[in-house]
Amino acid sequence: MHKATQPDLQVEPISRFALLANAIPLLTIVVIVSVATVLTTGVLGWAATFVALLYVLPPVTARIVMALFGKPQGRDLRQDSTAFKVWWVLLQLQMPFNRIPWLEELLRLVPGLYPFWLNLWGATHSLAGRTATAGAGAVPVLVEPVGCQGQPGLILGAGCPQSGPALS
Repeated sequence: MHKATQPDLQVEPISRFALLANAIPLLTIVVIVSVATVLTTGVLGWAATFVALLYVLPPVTARIVMALFGKPQGRDLRQDSTAFKVWWVLLQLQMPFNRIPWLEELLRLVPGLYPFWLNLWGATHSLAGRTATAGAGAVPVLVEPVGCQGQPGLILGAGCPQSGPALS
């Protein structure tokens, strides 16, 4: 009987850059809280500023990163490559929305707002495309909104995880 052989996989230890970049989600929240505190008075003003910055700062930062270093492309990227570093920073900028999926779900309540927000990240998603609302907690998950390309009439159903390339 033929015994299947496993490819010799070599796992790269996590780089110092990747380890330090893991702080981006916390730093993002600290910056947003600080700016909201400095710019506003009163609880409602603070909350409105916090929410606005939460939804705008990460995608705008992602666009700046991609403008400076290019969109990450390729497979089997090494941690010392620019493409990996850009991808890792983009992933960290998306992390608050990955960890708290109802943040994206709130955007889906207003027609056109979620695709507009995806486009802030660098996607080319038609404002006529729709994603289903969660219902019972089954949220469509866009793993990488940067590469998302949704055409008019595209419908993502509840609980369908998608990465950008899958929607191209």
